[in-house]
Amino acid sequence: MNLAVEVRISVPFKAMATAARGVASVPSDPAWEEAFTRWGAAYSAFSRRRYFQFAKGGGNWAPLAMSTARRRRGFVGGRVVG
Repeated sequence: MNLAVEVRISVPFKAMATAARGVASVPSDPAWEEAFTRWGAAYSAFSRRRYFQFAKGGGNWAPLAMSTARRRRGFVGGRVVG
């Protein structure tokens, strides 16, 4: 089966730049800045914790193929490398 996909995206750069300048010119409220900072820290902690838990085999990620696990532990072609 042959499949060809063509995607054309038109982005109004001038309108986006104007909108960005408008948003940047509005003075920000310190309460909002603190809220975004706290949210960013909480989300970062969540995503790191989840990644490390799943990378160690927890969660619902599929287990690594034996070949991948062996390669990550330093085995290449039946011998230890490094």
